This record gives sequence, C-alpha cells and structure tokens, in this order.
Amino acid sequence: MPKSNKPRKSYGAHKKSQTLADAFLKKNKLAVWFTCDMKNAAVVSLNTKEIFNPDSKTADAITNYDHYWSYTLVVFCRDQTGSEYLITGEPELPDLDDKPFNSIRMRQSQVAESLDAAHKRFIKEYTNTLHLCNTGWIAFPYKAEIDEETICKIADKHGVWKFATKFEKMKSEKLKERKETTDLISGKTAPKSLGIYK
Repeated sequence: MPKSNKPRKSYGAHKKSQTLADAFLKKNKLAVWFTCDMKNAAVVSLNTKEIFNPDSKTADAITNYDHYWSYTLVVFCRDQTGSEYLITGEPELPDLDDKPFNSIRMRQSQVAESLDAAHKRFIKEYTNTLHLCNTGWIAFPYKAEIDEETICKIADKHGVWKFATKFEKMKSEKLKERKETTDLISGKTAPKSLGIYK
C-alpha cells in the first residue's frame, strides 16, 4: 500500500502545553472569580470554595493560553427586610470577529473585558439598585455550570455580602439627620456656626 504524501499535522510544544493547561484547570475545578470589592480577579477552587491568588503554574495555565470560556454573572442583593438574594444569569455576549463568543478560544483578559461590559447592562435590566450590595462574575476556562447554592457558599466564606446597599445608606443618613435634629432640640449640641458677620 503506497504511503500518503499528506504531511502529518504538527503537534507542537504549545499545543501539548495547551492540552495540559486545559486538563489541569478542569481536573482541579478552578475558575476566575471577581467581585467589585476586589482590585483584581482571583482564582476560586470549586472543591474548597476558597478564593486565592494563584501560584505561577495556575496563573500561567489561565492567562497564557486560549480557552473556551463559560460564565455566570452575579448580583448580590439585600432587600429592606434584610433578606439576601442573588440574581444570576448567562446573557449572550456579543460576537467576536463575527463568531459566537463561546465558540472560540480566547485569553482571560479578553473575557474579563467582555464580562465587565455585559455586567453593566445586566444590572440595569434586572436589578433593583436599592437592593444591590455587590456584583461579580465567575468564569470557567472550560465548559461548566455553577448553581446559586455554590455561589452563596463562596460568597459567605469571603464576606461578599458585608457592603451596604443604597437603601441602607439612605436609611443611615436619615437616622443621622434625625439624631442631629433631636440633639439640637434637646440642647445636647450647639447650632453649627455660620460664620462671623461684621
């Protein structure tokens, strides 16, 4: 049987490294986590629910290779009664280079930019801004889904809910103004000076 003259497909070092990076991240259930109280995105382990700054191997696997990404946008809310709840979604992101977002491999930096822009639209469309206390997203460098229970476990462990909502800030300001008025009437505080007139 005659040998084929077709050249064999190159299985270069980078392609092998890409495959190893994909397998490492998926096997260890690692994803990228970001909330608005953070200066930079970090890595979250779905096994331990810990958020951490990655070591060099993990950082290299996430940032220096192109991946097929899946994601969930999250809004952390608390209503006037103090009840906490989530709004989550996976809205379709704009095509990149005329191709569907999750049909092409891309770098983590590209994903972060797209998710930040999508999050603003998501909040505007689905959120009561009086209840909003934090926002964020989680992105997987492989095909994956996450449920709200898991998101809450991660959030509870890392103080994501500790920020005041707009409603709570307004209520606090009103209470402060009411106390100042009460103290002024009862003589506990002197009227604020408006300056010296000649």
